[in-house]
Amino acid sequence: MVEIMARLVLASIAMIIILILGVWDIAIPTIQAYDPPSIFNRGSGGYSEVYSILRSLGYSVSSIDDLRALESYSPGSWVLVMASPDEELSQRDLLILLGWFSRGGRVIALDEVGTLSPLLGIFNASLTSMVRGTDASRCYVDGREFYVLYNMYSWIYIRPGSDVEVLCTINDIPTAVGMKIHGGELIFISDSSIVINNILGSRFGRNNLNFFLGLLGGKGVLFYEGGRHMVMLRTSYILSALMLIPLLFSYISDQILSSGVPGIFALLLTSILITVIMITVMQISGIPVRSGVSGKTSRVSINIDVTGIVVKGVERWRRLRERV
Repeated sequence: MVEIMARLVLASIAMIIILILGVWDIAIPTIQAYDPPSIFNRGSGGYSEVYSILRSLGYSVSSIDDLRALESYSPGSWVLVMASPDEELSQRDLLILLGWFSRGGRVIALDEVGTLSPLLGIFNASLTSMVRGTDASRCYVDGREFYVLYNMYSWIYIRPGSDVEVLCTINDIPTAVGMKIHGGELIFISDSSIVINNILGSRFGRNNLNFFLGLLGGKGVLFYEGGRHMVMLRTSYILSALMLIPLLFSYISDQILSSGVPGIFALLLTSILITVIMITVMQISGIPVRSGVSGKTSRVSINIDVTGIVVKGVERWRRLRERV
């Protein structure tokens, strides 16, 4: 009896918490949007594999979500890697990076969509048309030649008179360049996917990895993880979905009493539907593990209408029942 009462109390507390969270409409960060080239992304387009490889090779690896944190790192010991953030660099970001260059810092920027293109503008260069396909790019680092697989990339246009070293080309058009500034160096690669998980697992992975390692100069690798968008799940949607469940079961019970065997079949289908929805909500609500690396990402609200999913599912079940 005591155990039953304890469970009822816990269930009541849980319901109260759910109601409070639903009323406050709290946004829960879930997964990174758009399959970004991030060390926290274990998907095909993520950098989690290159992060693991770097650590296994003995490299110091860290991450920051705000460029102001560069003050805590020595340019003589670290290379800053910026891979196609979702948000374009601001003027404040550019000023901070210019300070990093003036201290002798190196930046490896990988971007085909243009969020890092303000860096190219400093050196009188720009990204042009995007190529939606795969090609082998001929690259040179420290006198060594690599054929690097590019997967959806942009051309780099260099204006006449620019002091830029071409590192990679496809059909004699630049796809990676190096530039000196204030004692520092910018290396810009017009494809952020050269070391994504999917590429490193392919037969081109070794060449791409060796090219990337050649750019590091044996220094520690500091990944910039700011400007990332996160999918947000709002607690009001979870509450709405939970509030619909009693109504669903009440409706199903009425149908069973009036329909007999077809109603039982409908109950099974609806139970499966509810199970799938709840599993999906649980998966969406899980914050991904971050490989033990410090650093956060910015968040953007992308609405997931769980209520709409449930309502559409019930309507689909009703139409199927009418056919029986």
